[in-house]
Amino acid sequence: MQVIPINKRALSFDSFTLKMIAIIAMVIDHAGYLLFDNLIIMRIVGRLTIPIMAFFITEGYRRTHNIKKYMIRLTLFGVLSILPYYLAFGSPFNILFNLLFGLIVLVITDKLSREWQRWCIVIVFAFTAFFIGFDGMYTTVPMIYLMNKYREDFKKMAISVTTLLLCISLVQIILGVTGVFPLLLTSIYTWIRPFASVALLFIYGYNGQRGKDIKHLFYIFYPAHLLVLYFLTLVF
Repeated sequence: MQVIPINKRALSFDSFTLKMIAIIAMVIDHAGYLLFDNLIIMRIVGRLTIPIMAFFITEGYRRTHNIKKYMIRLTLFGVLSILPYYLAFGSPFNILFNLLFGLIVLVITDKLSREWQRWCIVIVFAFTAFFIGFDGMYTTVPMIYLMNKYREDFKKMAISVTTLLLCISLVQIILGVTGVFPLLLTSIYTWIRPFASVALLFIYGYNGQRGKDIKHLFYIFYPAHLLVLYFLTLVF
C-alpha cells in the first residue's frame, strides 16, 4: 500500500495501533452477540475488525521472509482457537481459517497471469469458506484479494472493497425478497455488512510503521477473549 506522508494525514496509525483497534472492535462485537442479545450498535462496531485483519494479511504476505511459517502460524492458532470458538459460537471454524484461505489465495494468484484465472481461484476459496462455515464466510477471501491487488492505490482499494460489501448485501436482500432464501432478510449481517467499509478510514491512516512490537498479540488474545466471554455467559 502506498504510504502517505505522516504530516499530510489527519490521523496516523502504526501497525500496533491498528491491530488494537481491530481487537477492541472484535471484543465489542463478540460481547454484543454473546452478552447483550445482538445489540446492534455493538455489532456494527465489530464490522471494523475483519477488514483490518484482512489488510494485515496482505501486509504480512508482502513483508514476511517465510510465507510457509506464516501459514503454519495461522493454522496453529486457528486449531488452538477451535475449542474456544466452539464454546462461544457453536462452530469450530473461526476467522483464522478464513484468513489462512486468503493468504493461500494470494500465493496462488500471484503465480497466475490472467485476471479471470485469479478470480476463479478467489471464488472457489470464498465459496469453500462459505460451505464449510468459516467465520467471515464468502466476504473475507475476496476482500483480501482486492486489498492486495490495489495495495498501491488506496482509492481503488476503497471503491472495490466497498462495492464488494454493498453487492453482497444487495444480493442477499434480493434473494430474501424474492423468497429464494427468505431467512437472509432476518440475518443481521445482511444489513450491517456495509458498515465494514468504515474500517477503510483507519486503514487509510496506516503510516507503515510497526509501533510497539508485541509479537503474536492477536493470536494469543483471540482464543483467550473467547474463553473469557464464554465463561461470562455462564455467569450472566
